[in-house]
Amino acid sequence: MRLKRQDLRKIIIETLLKEVADENLRGPRTVAPQTRPSVNPSNVPQEVEDKSGNLFSVSPAGDITFLGKRDQKIAKPITFEGDRKLKVASNLIDDQKSMGKNIPSGLKTIIKDTDYEIVDEDEYRFKIFPNGQMFLLSKSGKSINKEIIGQNRIKAAETLQRLFSDRRQRPYLFSISTNSSSLTSSGPDKKASPKKGIQYYPGYDGKILTNNIASIEPKKEKDMVVGACTAEGCAQFVRETLGPHVGNFVGNAWHAHGRFAKESAFNSLTTAQQAEAALIFSKINKNPKEKSLEGEVRNFIKKIIPDQSQFSDLALGDVVGLYYNPSDNFTKAFFEGATGRNAMGIEPAPAEGPFFLTPEGKKWNPDLLGQNIEFKPGNTLKKGKGFGMNTHIGFVGAILDGVPIIYHNVHHMVKATGLEAMNKNGLSIVWAGRLAKS
Repeated sequence: MRLKRQDLRKIIIETLLKEVADENLRGPRTVAPQTRPSVNPSNVPQEVEDKSGNLFSVSPAGDITFLGKRDQKIAKPITFEGDRKLKVASNLIDDQKSMGKNIPSGLKTIIKDTDYEIVDEDEYRFKIFPNGQMFLLSKSGKSINKEIIGQNRIKAAETLQRLFSDRRQRPYLFSISTNSSSLTSSGPDKKASPKKGIQYYPGYDGKILTNNIASIEPKKEKDMVVGACTAEGCAQFVRETLGPHVGNFVGNAWHAHGRFAKESAFNSLTTAQQAEAALIFSKINKNPKEKSLEGEVRNFIKKIIPDQSQFSDLALGDVVGLYYNPSDNFTKAFFEGATGRNAMGIEPAPAEGPFFLTPEGKKWNPDLLGQNIEFKPGNTLKKGKGFGMNTHIGFVGAILDGVPIIYHNVHHMVKATGLEAMNKNGLSIVWAGRLAKS
């Protein structure tokens, strides 16, 4: 009897199902190494490590999951979507290239042009580097290999950005200014100065200088709106924007100081300042309630705000602790920063502290909350290591002619403040740390 194709297919499927059922009843069996089915490598996610030792799983389909450190993986891996996945993929590609490693196929699925060679409509072939350098490699197959600088580079970048509206195809174009005429060459053998023009953090490119106010000067503006975000808090915004290689460890605005601050007004306090801080701490400990000592804490911090010019060399992606005068979290920030705990000293937190001792020399602990004790500065504070008192946090989202512009979240609005607009009655930088790739 001749079987029809559909009958033969039915018999094969039924046989396979029976074999699977029998296998489940028998339980797992040991397979000799020589007969073990081979796994197709193309279907297996690949573990990728960045320069900072962070570990990611990258599937061939382009799924990226953050696993933690190689020796300390997190309990709940984080999978990225949308623009965040593009940023992580771009960073991983950069790292793999700089470390001389092969780029996983899954990353090439997300960002196909990993060599960043672009051919325009007139058959000009360009190569673009992460630092913003641009080379014209050839024209219609004829080798040229010449660097493009000054106004020619600006024009070329404008053209390429129009051609490649999909961000996945042009990650390096973020670092090329197309907005400022100050990017010019000072001579035939000199490159454009990195101190001139505008640079943006990826994802926020082109937002500041699109403002229609003719007189706007971003370096001196204090309240520019450059975007919106879903994050409620300022620290969450920084965490979500910068990504897992730094963001998962930001915590809140004041505890971030202990983890990241390199330049800080809260370090190296004078003996008088330490004594004043101890007095403030004692008052809050006696009445440990949020907002109970706002004015006194605000005035103390205001007196130690440093000259903002010391932060003039910040780079894109640098995180900054901010004094924010309108804030009503000064009591909370000061006390939680000093204790290294959350919920006004009640709940533990992965932060440094406490920074104050009882008269008998014992470290502060939650059992002392509500007691009338005259605390004194601890050894850490005396040796020059301070704690975070800042209620706000942001990062360098743009640099205009060498001047940093700070991006920060205020109730879902991403605002920008130029360094030259910083003042003690509004927003000021109190500490900074170099966290992200610049």
